[in-house]
Amino acid sequence: MTTGILFFGSPHRGSEKAAYGVILAKIASTVLNRPNSSLLSALQTNSNELMRLSSEFKFRLPQYQVVSFYELKPMAMFSTLIVEKHSSLLEVDGEDQIPVDANHSDICKFPSRNDPYYEKCYKRILRMLKSPCATELSA
Repeated sequence: MTTGILFFGSPHRGSEKAAYGVILAKIASTVLNRPNSSLLSALQTNSNELMRLSSEFKFRLPQYQVVSFYELKPMAMFSTLIVEKHSSLLEVDGEDQIPVDANHSDICKFPSRNDPYYEKCYKRILRMLKSPCATELSA
């Protein structure tokens, strides 16, 4: 049974950088016949599809512990964040909001177990495992 969810720079409200991804996906699909540009289009800021999914998902969240990690550093090729703070956060009751001094690519890469963000993540997972729902499952 799922007792909690951790999000690392998830674009719940989309990203202004998704438009760049759509352009690159169209080029790549022409050359490689691969990426789905419609998926990237759905990630654009406040897209109808993304807003619908987010709304449906929030309806189911009260039963879970939610932890949202958000990036503080831009990627090298951009001067702004890939996913802005307001998009990274669900803003639901009880959400644990944690800023990470990393870019979008590195937000969930921990150099060692001594990394302070690894420790924060680890502690949140342990807390989820010790929650009443998780305890009932192991009994």
